[in-house]
Amino acid sequence: MTGGGVDRSVECTGSIQAMISAFECVHDGWGVAVLVGVPNKDDAFKTHPVNLLNEKTVKGTFFGNYKPRSDIPAVVEKYMNKELELDKFITHTVPFSEINKAFELMLAGEGLRCGWGVAVLVGVPNKDDEFKTHPVNLLNEKTLKGTFFGNYKPRSDIPAVVEKYMNKELELDKFITHTVPFSEINKAFELMLAGEGLRCVIRMDA
Repeated sequence: MTGGGVDRSVECTGSIQAMISAFECVHDGWGVAVLVGVPNKDDAFKTHPVNLLNEKTVKGTFFGNYKPRSDIPAVVEKYMNKELELDKFITHTVPFSEINKAFELMLAGEGLRCGWGVAVLVGVPNKDDEFKTHPVNLLNEKTLKGTFFGNYKPRSDIPAVVEKYMNKELELDKFITHTVPFSEINKAFELMLAGEGLRCVIRMDA
């Protein structure tokens, strides 16, 4: 129905299964899933690393992609000038001596609502590996993405690469580790998932 997946998905419920589905339904190559809902403290975000290497991106947001050091002072100023009505969003007030309680409320999904780091995965994992992290690591506006094609969009960019290769502008042959006939295409995937094949060429005429 979507031709390979959606370009963008936004998860707002805090359900861990909805978070995983939101990520896995985006399109390989350029799809981005944004996690907004706050999960339970015992939840774990799990997916096969190949989903990331297929250049899908998953990221979270607490502050609407604000960078605290530079943007929060401006928000504070607007609040002090009564340009922003923030009081109605406060669900709990706790003393500093009970700061851990505030984190517990957040992780339990009982309190409404910090980062901009990006991790890029390049290495090919074992086929039985599983990526696992607490969803709050993503909601803190860290971004996790993978790359197979160097962030290329296959439909639009690969034809240009093929043209450069045919014109001998790109030396790609030295990166080919295996050549397999189409009838053994599963072998190519097995080599990739086992980490034994950097790049396999599928021979359509073999």
